[in-house]
Amino acid sequence: MTALLFVLVVQRLGIGWETLAALILTGGLITLAAINLGTGLLPDVITLLLLWVGLVLSLASWFTGSRSAILGATLGYLILWGFPPVPFADRQGGDGIRRFQAVRHARGLAGLAIPAPGF
Repeated sequence: MTALLFVLVVQRLGIGWETLAALILTGGLITLAAINLGTGLLPDVITLLLLWVGLVLSLASWFTGSRSAILGATLGYLILWGFPPVPFADRQGGDGIRRFQAVRHARGLAGLAIPAPGF
């Protein structure tokens, strides 16, 4: 699965520094997915690192502009903490907040890793 996603990123972006950054972000997302499946947790060490890598890359406007990235990160956290957690059970009997974080994080990284056509 990892190899397939890496091949898709390389096909989409070609060979270059932007591709290396996208592969790092994609690898981080795959790592988070594996950890989450096994433990139901998302380690801050990885999530915050990927958040900052994405924000710093936005300064070069490789995947999106700085304004878009900062507003996206800010609105993502405001939405996460401004509303009660999604009420569905996870394997640990939790309130679903970990799943909500995982979905939000995956959507954010997917938007960074594979830009939409024409943008």
